[in-house]
Amino acid sequence: MKANNIFKMAALMLGMTISSVMFTSCTVEDNPVGDVPGDVPNVGGATVKALSELTKADVGWVIATDGKAYLNPAAATAAGTEAVAMFGCITESVDGSHWGYAIQITDGPNMEVSWEEAKEYIKSLPKVEGANWYLPDVADWEAIFKGCAVTGDATERTGNSMKPINGFRDKMLAACPGWGNYWYWTSAVEGSSNAWIVSITLKTLHEGENASASFANEPQSYPYSVRGLLIFSKN
Repeated sequence: MKANNIFKMAALMLGMTISSVMFTSCTVEDNPVGDVPGDVPNVGGATVKALSELTKADVGWVIATDGKAYLNPAAATAAGTEAVAMFGCITESVDGSHWGYAIQITDGPNMEVSWEEAKEYIKSLPKVEGANWYLPDVADWEAIFKGCAVTGDATERTGNSMKPINGFRDKMLAACPGWGNYWYWTSAVEGSSNAWIVSITLKTLHEGENASASFANEPQSYPYSVRGLLIFSKN
């Protein structure tokens, strides 16, 4: 995956205006408050911000097709636009540049598709001004889970499992109440015919149980769901 990340980083540096550009993965582990200049809590009851204004304190806001961030989907709808992704973390590239990451808040129209079909689906996602979509890899999902963590969530990966992800659960269900428990394709390949998937369990059988995620590699022909990752510059 390292070679793939290097390729994505190189493409990213070539320019954000190319709609098919690929991006570097999140490398931060906990996205602490203060890691980005101007990272201060939202005050004044604002319900809309430019993407460049988002900080760690705004994780959970939604990104809309007009290229702005809104407090919630209702605020986006009231502004006459559509919320398409939830802001999940801020990452720093090797050159010191900062990027915002947001995960799509709805599944694709076909719940189960092959890996090749998942890649094609990403190309069909609605254009968002100042940002671009790509199929997230394993490291991207990990970074978003950690970026959404709340006090008391020691969100860490052990083997192929990652928990608790309660902060991600609460923020995502606020943005998309219908999300259940699904498997999603990632861009990370394993050998010539397999790719990694992430299983996200947000709704548990018993009250008080932690939300969790796990990773596995499966044949690329198998049917799983897909959600895109939206990336935008924070500089």
